[in-house]
Amino acid sequence: MDTAVSNRLSRVGVGMLFGIPIVLALAFSQNAHAAPSVSIGEVSYMGTGCGMGDSISGSGSIKTLNLRRFNAGAGYALRRSACNVAIPVTVPRGYQVSLSANFKGSVKGSGKLIRSYGTSMNPVGASLSSNLTSVRGKRFSQNDAGNGAWSACGVGSVNVRLNSSVMAASSASKISVDKMTLRIAVRPCR
Repeated sequence: MDTAVSNRLSRVGVGMLFGIPIVLALAFSQNAHAAPSVSIGEVSYMGTGCGMGDSISGSGSIKTLNLRRFNAGAGYALRRSACNVAIPVTVPRGYQVSLSANFKGSVKGSGKLIRSYGTSMNPVGASLSSNLTSVRGKRFSQNDAGNGAWSACGVGSVNVRLNSSVMAASSASKISVDKMTLRIAVRPCR
């Protein structure tokens, strides 16, 4: 066999010999850092803006509430409407969870979307408020990802909560939310 070919084969063999442990180490380290599965219970929701007649879809850590009466202002019965959500979650040791939501709806005139995220152990973890305005009426999407309301570290069972409300600024204004997409995130304790 040619010496040059023999040297190339030796280098390929050595590269493969040293490369395999590196590839295996990377595969194991990626699996070690993957988020653990959490046990997510049934979503409960109630308020003047949600409840009977509304539907929920989705699976795993993402659920969508399709709302028929989360509205306030002109043409609606209330000037302010609320929808409160609670989801039981079992958190593995060494991890914590957070709930965030994306709200889709419409506003005509001036309205306000108010949200408060927390857990059963810390009911008011993060509060947010958005003033929404449109003279002719428009659709809106409000994404609260990264709201900062995390559960305590590895508490076992906890309810993650979201208290939300819409409020019309005047009797001529109206605001409604027809879809609320809920997301549960998991991270190592900090």
